[in-house]
Amino acid sequence: MSSSAIRSNLKMAYASVRTNRWRSFLTMFGIIIGVASVVTVVSIGQGIKHQVSGEIDQLGRDLITVRPGELIKRGSNGNVSGVNLFLGSNSFGTLSQDDLEIVDKTKYVEQSVPLALVNGTIKADGETGGSPLVLATTADLPNLLKQTIAEGSFLRKILQRNRT
Repeated sequence: MSSSAIRSNLKMAYASVRTNRWRSFLTMFGIIIGVASVVTVVSIGQGIKHQVSGEIDQLGRDLITVRPGELIKRGSNGNVSGVNLFLGSNSFGTLSQDDLEIVDKTKYVEQSVPLALVNGTIKADGETGGSPLVLATTADLPNLLKQTIAEGSFLRKILQRNRT
C-alpha cells in the first residue's frame, strides 16, 4: 500500500471520527470499560489462585484429613442411594484408636496424628473457670502442619490409674 493511500485513509478516518463525535466517544468508552473489566477479572482470579496455592504450600500438598462419616450412602442392593455433600462439621461419629492405627499402617502414609475439638472446663486451685474449646492431639501435630507453638506446651502422657 502506498503512502498516499495510507494518508488518504487516515484523513477519511479522522473526518469520520470528527463528524460522529458522540458515537466515537461511546465506542472508545465501551472498549475501555471492556478491557478494564477483563483485566480486573483476570487479576482477581490470579490473586485467588496465588492465595490458595500459598495456603496449600504452607500446610503441605501431601496432607489429608480423615473424618468419620459416610460420603456415599448405598442401599441394600449396593447402588448409590445418596451423597452427603456436607460431610464434616455436620457429621456425627468418632474415629477410634484402631482407625488411627489403620491409617498409620496404610501404604505411603508417613505420619498420622489424632485431632479432636473437645469442650473442657478450667479448674485450678479449687475454682472452676469457663468452658473453653480444647484442641486434643499429640505433640506431633505442629511438626506435621509445619507450625510452631507460640506459647504453652503439650501435656505429657500420664498413665491412668485404675480408680475403684
